[in-house]
Amino acid sequence: MYSDDWLAKGWASDPPTRLHDAVDYRFWRDEQGDVIGLGVDFEWSGDVHYEIAGRALLKLLKVLGVGDGEDVRGPLSDVTHFSLDLEDLLRGNDIPFMKDSYR
Repeated sequence: MYSDDWLAKGWASDPPTRLHDAVDYRFWRDEQGDVIGLGVDFEWSGDVHYEIAGRALLKLLKVLGVGDGEDVRGPLSDVTHFSLDLEDLLRGNDIPFMKDSYR
């Protein structure tokens, strides 16, 4: 997962932000505090975790209609009712991601 590399570099994530009962997201930041990635965690359906990094994150934000400095919570909430909704969005828009599942 990208986060393994980010942790090795000493980068950290923001605290998780809850979207739904068992879904949250967190931004990852480098040592300057710049956003370098996004993690979305589904704590049900077998603990499925998605990570989107760099340019792929910028592409996702564009697809979601989120501009610079705008809150991602609403648009991200709309596509995270089920992990497959998010995965379909990512795949359908050729957005690279990493996925891990603890089933």
